[in-house]
Amino acid sequence: MAGPQARIFHCPSCGGPCSNPRSRACEFCGGPIVPMGTPDPRTAVRCSACAALVSGGASYCPQCGDPLAQAVSSPVAHACPACPDGAMESYRLQPTPSHPQGWAVYGCRSCGGVWVDAETLDAMLASAAQQSTALGASGRVKRRELSMTGAVVYRPCSVCGETMARRNFARISGVIVDECRKHGSFFDAGELEDVLAFVRSGGMMLARQRHDEELERERRAAERTAAMSKRSPLMREVDRPLDADHGGVDWGDGSPDLGVAFLRWAGAWVRNMFR
Repeated sequence: MAGPQARIFHCPSCGGPCSNPRSRACEFCGGPIVPMGTPDPRTAVRCSACAALVSGGASYCPQCGDPLAQAVSSPVAHACPACPDGAMESYRLQPTPSHPQGWAVYGCRSCGGVWVDAETLDAMLASAAQQSTALGASGRVKRRELSMTGAVVYRPCSVCGETMARRNFARISGVIVDECRKHGSFFDAGELEDVLAFVRSGGMMLARQRHDEELERERRAAERTAAMSKRSPLMREVDRPLDADHGGVDWGDGSPDLGVAFLRWAGAWVRNMFR
């Protein structure tokens, strides 16, 4: 019987998983792993995902790995795609050894949605994918239950105003993201955290595996179709299930193949000749 799985903490700088309680440095960014304890309440912030008390200088929650962004500037020109009256502000994750400049995102104070430009999102996903190996082998891929309830709403891009496409991130995550291919993506409250958790837990590897399996099924189906098209109509009829009501041949649409009909007529004529 397997023993209990080691609890996984996350680097407060980059969010990378760490299951070794004796580690003093993050294997992904080299940042220090602060011993777990009670953060200074004068500077601590509370994680919006798991409610853990986290040191004010952290970029990620050590308990659950969710990003902790802090406002760094005044309201920006971006309009919230979900609620036009919502004021969006610029937030930036604290600088890390691997990303000294930090990552800028834009959050709406009214609905909690987040706008992330394409370049920043690519960098965040690449960092999460780099960390996925540590969790993918032992952890379960974190996916949302895809809900089909509620009206479908297509939202405008926060930058250009064009209608964004809706897509299930990586096709299997269960997180429906509003995406403008030119400028970026909008996440409803909690969706960005769910996408990063999906990638960090090995979701992209699972998505790639599912995609390869689908391509293989399509390839085999195409080969079967091509093989059938090269065979004569008579041989294709032989492959169909027999139907006693139609002389042992399933005509499909009720009209027998001309060649088969001729053979049946010839057989009947020969039988009559020798009666």
